[in-house]
Amino acid sequence: MKSLNLVGLDLLLDDSGVWHFLEINENPIGLAFAETLFEDYFHKEFKSPIKEICDVLCQNDALRIGLVLPYKFSVKNSVDEDDFSFSNIGSEITHSTLGIIDDFRRIKSELELRGKKCYVLDKNSVFERNGNIISLWGEKLDSVLNRCGIFHWSQYAGKTRIVNDVRARLVCKNKFLAQKIFFSMGNASKHPSYYSFNQTVFFENSEKTVSFLSKLSDQDSWIVKKPNWGGGSNGVTRLSAKEALMQVLKLPFTLSYQTDFMQAAAPNSWILEEWYPSKPAYKNSNRYQFDVRAILINGNFVLCHARRALAPSKFLESMPDAEASWLTPLGSGLPIFSECNADHDGVILTNEELQGCIAFSESIVKNLERWCGTITCKDMLSFLPQPGKLYGKLSQGIEINVQNNLPG
Repeated sequence: MKSLNLVGLDLLLDDSGVWHFLEINENPIGLAFAETLFEDYFHKEFKSPIKEICDVLCQNDALRIGLVLPYKFSVKNSVDEDDFSFSNIGSEITHSTLGIIDDFRRIKSELELRGKKCYVLDKNSVFERNGNIISLWGEKLDSVLNRCGIFHWSQYAGKTRIVNDVRARLVCKNKFLAQKIFFSMGNASKHPSYYSFNQTVFFENSEKTVSFLSKLSDQDSWIVKKPNWGGGSNGVTRLSAKEALMQVLKLPFTLSYQTDFMQAAAPNSWILEEWYPSKPAYKNSNRYQFDVRAILINGNFVLCHARRALAPSKFLESMPDAEASWLTPLGSGLPIFSECNADHDGVILTNEELQGCIAFSESIVKNLERWCGTITCKDMLSFLPQPGKLYGKLSQGIEINVQNNLPG
């Protein structure tokens, strides 16, 4: 069984035509939005993400399917009704909130068109028993789309299909781990990724790190600093390589003999990456920064769309820290065209660039999937931060040697 059933890859195409891996997202939000772009601007390479994920949920003749909302959501009315309402506990309604609900409604509708019994559930209306996922009223579910981060053991019992399982959550939530696996499996890339923990910096080779930042400082380059655990672009900042170097030199180096993954499992950790300007994308003669979100299901490319910064790149010269000029998730999601179309607002990729995106994204997921296949659920205890608090109780009193699972 695959672990990475549904993922979103964030990729960047630089000025020289090289694709870069930024990060991987578990259960990406906005499938319905991406499908709308797909429907409005048909591209022969693209497929319907809603139908593709429903194909996965319907495998093995599944009849009863659960869609489990994120942890802070709750279903307000009966799940047997045609529609459902929700409350987002302790949070404001955002575009992400609406995107999640739109996705669930579209998936529910498609499953019911296929004659499936589909329930929209929250954390209080579903539980796990002997490898089966059971609804609150006692009905066993054949498959589950799990956006709540619960159910760790069922995928190993082989009873209820979980999309995605806990190994996917580990790789997608731990940005350092995903980058480390990617680079260690022979993937060429211009930018290495480094890791820091709280106020002490852990590096495999501190001399190499300083050299890396010094070289970028001489080139007046930029660094992106992001939380190792997190999402929604929260806490992501851009700073000059010179500033990053000064921060690093002020911190005590600790050469730890723990595995990198053990270090990366610590909470409140950060990674540093080189920032690149993207291939030019224009609107009203202004150049904008953009990246690409690719949706993959069971390791196969389904579609992609562009994300463009809110403000033109020229603002980076006068206001280099202005997030609106470089942080692409803040901007608009746009269709990708294979040729110039002056009548529509979007991003143009040549056929060669698009084929490169497809091959690159599929190779990333293939490598990460291969690594997921080497670990067991018990190994999660070594990789997840505060597992009892954040991810549920995985195991008790287990000592694990994870060295044999390290790639490279």
